[in-house]
Amino acid sequence: MKREHFVKVVEETLDSLPQEFRSRIRNVAVLVEDVPRRLSILLECAQQSLCGLLAISGVEAGLQIAGWLHRGLNAESVATAAATRGVEVTALIRYRQGAAVREGLQLGFAAVDSREIRRGVRELAIALENELKTLHSNGSSACR
Repeated sequence: MKREHFVKVVEETLDSLPQEFRSRIRNVAVLVEDVPRRLSILLECAQQSLCGLLAISGVEAGLQIAGWLHRGLNAESVATAAATRGVEVTALIRYRQGAAVREGLQLGFAAVDSREIRRGVRELAIALENELKTLHSNGSSACR
């Protein structure tokens, strides 16, 4: 939705309130958050930094997004490693009963600013690389 249309919808909504409520509304400010921009920043940073270790799902709506882990990585271990680097992600297995078909993470992006998204992706990349190195004792990397 374009900003001009959004402003019009908000004005019409406020105007449609019953007079007794409208008369009590004072100093109202409508803040517009640019969630799609945050998602695009997350997707761009993930493409640049995650080196195929985490494939972001194609869904482009909402406040969170799923990422599918490189084969062999364990979502719970990655979530723990990310937490030690100050990044909060959730293993998707927490939302499923039974065995996971595929290991994945839930990434939130709407509640943080673009700087924090960039930092989070960098730190998540380090956590993923470290987990992969642990998985492969020879130290090989999916980013080569």
